[in-house]
Amino acid sequence: MLRKSETRPVAATGGRAKTVTTVVSGQSHSTTNQTFYNARRQVVGTMKDGWLTKRVDSSRHQLLKPPAWCIDREHLEQLEEIGAFGVLLVDEHGTEWRAMVADFRQYGIPIDRGHGVQVALPLARWRKKVAGQLSLFGEVA
Repeated sequence: MLRKSETRPVAATGGRAKTVTTVVSGQSHSTTNQTFYNARRQVVGTMKDGWLTKRVDSSRHQLLKPPAWCIDREHLEQLEEIGAFGVLLVDEHGTEWRAMVADFRQYGIPIDRGHGVQVALPLARWRKKVAGQLSLFGEVA
């Protein structure tokens, strides 16, 4: 059942907002052609199957104090607006880190360390799947 359809600016590109039409349904959390940008207008991730998917380098992107992964506060707000599941990070080893939007709201820590306001989610709140590891359902990673 369709709840709403909206056209809104998603992220800035070259000084102008990129507009994407997003259809949010009662059961589907997928959006198409949605790209997320950082404050310097660099692509940081894309929507895939209801997840903001990002490639990360743990030595550069993972916080040490507190041990956490961060996302831009603006991106978290956009994820909530479109009804996305959460964030999927893939590190340099192919390890997947997943966290739900609700976990960011409940356990997230707002921080600003020179890259704009972000929300840090402690590592203990992420579901981690090591590359090549079998899942509980017997699937090959």
